[in-house]
Amino acid sequence: MNRLNRRGLLLGADVAGYGKGDSSRQFAVQGAFLQLVSEAAACARLDRDTWLRQPSGDGELAVIPDDGSEPQVVDDFVRHLNVLLGRHNEGTDPSFRLRLRVAVHFGMTSPAANGIAGKAVVEVSRMLDSAVLHEALQTTPDANLALMVSQRVYEDTVEYGLTTYAGDDFRQVTVRHKEFEQSAWIHVPRAAVEGPADAGPADPRGAAPRQVVVNQFWETVQADGSVIGISNNR
Repeated sequence: MNRLNRRGLLLGADVAGYGKGDSSRQFAVQGAFLQLVSEAAACARLDRDTWLRQPSGDGELAVIPDDGSEPQVVDDFVRHLNVLLGRHNEGTDPSFRLRLRVAVHFGMTSPAANGIAGKAVVEVSRMLDSAVLHEALQTTPDANLALMVSQRVYEDTVEYGLTTYAGDDFRQVTVRHKEFEQSAWIHVPRAAVEGPADAGPADPRGAAPRQVVVNQFWETVQADGSVIGISNNR
């Protein structure tokens, strides 16, 4: 067995309408895309240096280590990216807005001579290129991105209650593209410029800060209506 094979979360992202721009527009789009994705990852406390990345000019395919960060990618990263895209697009001519299709899957991959190989790579690429995901973004002109997650990712994160999404935030679809045909789930968030999209230092462990409650009582304490012992330290 190839020791380079690894199981991980696959994140595909693609800029809508990239081919319609001239070379100067494409140059600007590529730079903005990388900046916004990197900033969204930092906001979500994801370490981009650990991602195995395959650039495609107008997008990227990345394999994220299987370290428990799946809910962060599906939830935190996508929400931050949506806000950052909204700020980038604010006041911009509609024909020059930066809008993304995003697909998330899970499976085995391995580095190859010209990128990343594996069945899961093909599958997430089919999801990203599918007509149903294109249509989801096209029919919601105010949206900055459209997200598609595979059936397994949906079950393991959204359905299992590991994200902040509501049950009706996603709709189930059937993806048919070339030889690929599987169920998936689509979410098109509302355009936003407000939200917690302020980058902080990336945690190399990929974990978001958690609130810790510490209560120590040495004798009777009268504290009706009070909150005691709230700490943001780990």
